[in-house]
Amino acid sequence: MIFKKLEKEDAPLLRNYFDKYNIGSCDYSIGGVMLWRDFFKTEYAVVSDTLIFRYEYYDGKTSFSAPIGENCAAAYALAESVAEGPMVFYAVPTEKLDCVLGYFGEERLGLAPVRDWFDYLYDPEDMRTFAGKRFSAKRNHINKFNSLYPNHEVSVITEGDVPEIKRFLASLPANEPSLLGRAEETALRELLDNYAFYNFKGIRLSVAGRTVAFAVGDVIGDTLFCHFEKADVSFEGSYSVIAREFARAFSEGVRVINREEDMGLPGLRKSKLSYNPVRLLEKFNVTVK
Repeated sequence: MIFKKLEKEDAPLLRNYFDKYNIGSCDYSIGGVMLWRDFFKTEYAVVSDTLIFRYEYYDGKTSFSAPIGENCAAAYALAESVAEGPMVFYAVPTEKLDCVLGYFGEERLGLAPVRDWFDYLYDPEDMRTFAGKRFSAKRNHINKFNSLYPNHEVSVITEGDVPEIKRFLASLPANEPSLLGRAEETALRELLDNYAFYNFKGIRLSVAGRTVAFAVGDVIGDTLFCHFEKADVSFEGSYSVIAREFARAFSEGVRVINREEDMGLPGLRKSKLSYNPVRLLEKFNVTVK
């Protein structure tokens, strides 16, 4: 059994595992894995009906995911057989720590929480309504947007909207010339070039027929993921509006909304905290001594 390069056509296989085991972390979602596969040089293997990933992390070191499936021990053994040097498991969510500890034993493991990669989890009703004192600033932003642009429109994104979304993205200030900035551009391009294939859920906010914000995500198990959210900040309140409309459109029946990590970016962290998450989903880098 060898690891294979992850390709677009592997998405249905991954979705079967993600839906069945419902981890809730963006590292076990189609958007979180498929769209960033080039950045992390992602490979995968399936052994004894168990899925495991192998990545290349920022420092060039190889790491693995905590496996999901019916025989995690077989996946750990496979990882051990191909590992070169100390084994590292990347972004292991709290829910999978016992799985790793059970196989290797606590005395062999070094655990390091990675705050930059904690997922932000939100109550769907909070995001649909922004009710209560905690969300007064969000309601003020939305009211300001409504007063300035009373004829704005909200619509579900279809494949026919992709050229307009691309035009909108081109009109925004360029990302900082960083590894993450370039990786995000690649991920967005992969999404938009294959929008029908991935069959994600998207919402678009427009003024006078032109896009001013959009959000795209996916439902895995009982979690609604928001993979991308972009807005033109010159339209005051547009970020608050698109966040609420995305939740209103797609969160019915889900338990939680996952708006993913802040990647250690101060502005993004401040923004995600301002929506009052109900929990931060902790993740750990686990080193096998």
